[in-house]
Amino acid sequence: MPLTLHFTFYDIAFLGAVFISLTLSLFLWISPKENQSANRWLAILMFAVALWIIRILTIDVGLVTCIPLWNRLNIWLPITFGPLIYFYVRQITRPRYIFKRRDLLHFIPLVPELGAQVFAAIQNIETGNVIYNNVNSILQLLAFLSITVYLFLCYVQIDCFYKEKQFQAGDRYRNELRWLDRSLAGVLILWLLWIPFTAVNYFYYRYELSIHYYYSLYLLLISIIIWIAGKNHLKAEIIDANDHQAKPLLPADLKQKGSWLKMEVKEKGYYRDAELSLSSLAEKLGLHTHELSRIINTVFKKSFNDFINEYRVREVALKMQDSSYDHITLLGLAYGSGFNSQSSFHRVFKQFTSKTPLEYKNHLQKVMPTYNLGGFSQPMPLILNHVSPSGWPRETLTGSHMIKNYFKIAFRGFRRHKLFTLINIVGLSIGISAFLAIYFIVHYDFTFDKFHKDSDRIYRVVMNMSFQGHKNYSSGVPGPLAEAIKSQATGIENITPLYTLWPHFVYIDKDKNTQKRFKDPDRITLADQQYFKIFNYVWLAGSSQHALDAPGQVVLTSQQARLYFPSLSYHEMIGKVVTYDTLKITISGIVETFTKNSDFIFHDFISFSTVTTNRHLADDLHINNWGRISSASEIFIKLAPGVPVPGVAKQITTIFRKNNLPRAEQKMPAPIIDLALQPLDDIHFNSDYNIFNFSSPASKTALYGLLASAIFLLLLACINYVNLTTAQAAQRAKEIGIRKTLGSSRMQLVIQFLSETFFITFFAVCISVLLAPIILKMFADVISPIFMQIFCSRMSYSSC
Repeated sequence: MPLTLHFTFYDIAFLGAVFISLTLSLFLWISPKENQSANRWLAILMFAVALWIIRILTIDVGLVTCIPLWNRLNIWLPITFGPLIYFYVRQITRPRYIFKRRDLLHFIPLVPELGAQVFAAIQNIETGNVIYNNVNSILQLLAFLSITVYLFLCYVQIDCFYKEKQFQAGDRYRNELRWLDRSLAGVLILWLLWIPFTAVNYFYYRYELSIHYYYSLYLLLISIIIWIAGKNHLKAEIIDANDHQAKPLLPADLKQKGSWLKMEVKEKGYYRDAELSLSSLAEKLGLHTHELSRIINTVFKKSFNDFINEYRVREVALKMQDSSYDHITLLGLAYGSGFNSQSSFHRVFKQFTSKTPLEYKNHLQKVMPTYNLGGFSQPMPLILNHVSPSGWPRETLTGSHMIKNYFKIAFRGFRRHKLFTLINIVGLSIGISAFLAIYFIVHYDFTFDKFHKDSDRIYRVVMNMSFQGHKNYSSGVPGPLAEAIKSQATGIENITPLYTLWPHFVYIDKDKNTQKRFKDPDRITLADQQYFKIFNYVWLAGSSQHALDAPGQVVLTSQQARLYFPSLSYHEMIGKVVTYDTLKITISGIVETFTKNSDFIFHDFISFSTVTTNRHLADDLHINNWGRISSASEIFIKLAPGVPVPGVAKQITTIFRKNNLPRAEQKMPAPIIDLALQPLDDIHFNSDYNIFNFSSPASKTALYGLLASAIFLLLLACINYVNLTTAQAAQRAKEIGIRKTLGSSRMQLVIQFLSETFFITFFAVCISVLLAPIILKMFADVISPIFMQIFCSRMSYSSC
């Protein structure tokens, strides 16, 4: 039985949340940050959130009906959210705390949950489900109370963190956990909203509302948790409140340490580190951050940034006065002195000198600089030797050398950051593969019958019936209508009737004594020669103008002809006899089977005159009966150029009503019947009318939904790639600074990064081309077999 999945907006949002949650869980788990324990608790929380969303998603799209195992894995994972959030906050505020065995008692509410699952599995399915449903209500209440209590305990932990921490003057870390405090408050508010939601459902709807009623609340709750995880992943480390408390220093000691600090920063050039921070400088100097902050604030009466930037500005100003630095740009001097961006360099330099760097350099050519450089000795000038050392190749650098260099550096970066490169390629590959697979499915349906010449002028005659307020639709029409339209209507270039036949057997004479028999064949129709003038077929044998003019003739497609007569050529098949039950028909033509997507997949075309000249057969099929409407009888027309559709439809309706008058003995009111013209490109998608009784129309809404899902998955993959690259960009700031100092232009750096992006994308696309057929084969149950056959033949994929 084909598997049918129904996706809504919420399902697509949940799918994106699963992707983001699992990605964040992986990043937090492998993050090399100092407080790794807190990150791993948060990673476990994100993994539990992802499993909870997957459970909701599989139920909503109907996957549990095909995978009964999901019914056995009905664990209500939110019962673990409270302890996981609490352990994360505790590890943030107390980094040196070691998880103990007794802490496992926090997960004790999970025991009755698992017990109820095991009991329901052992007992009878019906009895077990009843028992589990009763226990599940208690577990949901227990989870609600658990998360509420644990969120309050998180607030207590953060409050204790601030009370135990000794803040000194100028310390700027007091609000370090305010974002987390506010985020957890938002989680608590959303969690408490469960009370009014449940109250409305109970008192006003008597528990008749479905789970979709809570989806908006789920999404908001999941979004805040994902935001907490993302911010934690990108945020700097929190300082331990109990780690090495700063000892009070006497003023004389402070003064001595200030002199020592100035000498250390100047002589060792710590300020040239573009990533220098208070914590990293304290680590290099062997001090606690509180102590270093107190020295800078008390002795120099400055903030940390002002203290370090003063050294950087002085070094840039001194280099401007040194002619040995004239070949280096101002931005190169800035990066070499420790600035990490052009904007910060201009802002800080103007703050200290009241001039922009360019204005200051121009001023140096006229007068002495106004900036007080006293107290600092001029550093040694940087002298570059442009003579190549002996042994180096003396060849001229060309564009090809630069391209090779770009490739070499890109692959070195991939080798250095193997994990991040692998995650980037796998993430992009999955997103592109899913996009390609869905695109092929959507493109397959939207290209049906687009290849026919003048397809915009081809229509099918359909009937719209209204009876006592009820509307019915039918693609079937009375048998005599085609001949009446041909003789009475105007503005029609070609018209052909079709009548689908369902014989019990088809017999092929192999020789005088034996026959080949085919049971219950399908896709056999009555048609006339006008059919091949409306629809474009390639003729392989027979007359393209008169093959179906005479009674008792049939035109076969090449595939069907090979099935009937595998050893004969197409021209040798002409004149052979095919028997449909008792009706003997002579082959008069062979046409090529459609290789493009089409709903017209008939393979036996019997001349319509065969029935009109056979009175007994015509009576059986009601070909001449106006009062009998069969869905097997259809009419296709091709309008003349420039003829309006409404006018022709009105003519056909008039012809039908003129010939189909209500009977005198009929007491019931007759239905109102209007005939309309259905465009050729609407046949494949309109569910009001069938497609020749052997295929179902496609849904444009479902296809557009699939396409939106594909674009959404591709955007998620791109956003994931951008996030990873952005997070890694800080590690390459020093590389960029060195390159710009050595003379690299902005365009060369752009080309370097674009080449890396190109290689990652190229590898991802190559993998996606291989994965797309595998994904399509995995979902073969929900995909048309004809599509799979066409796709596999085009891709030449051996496993299809």
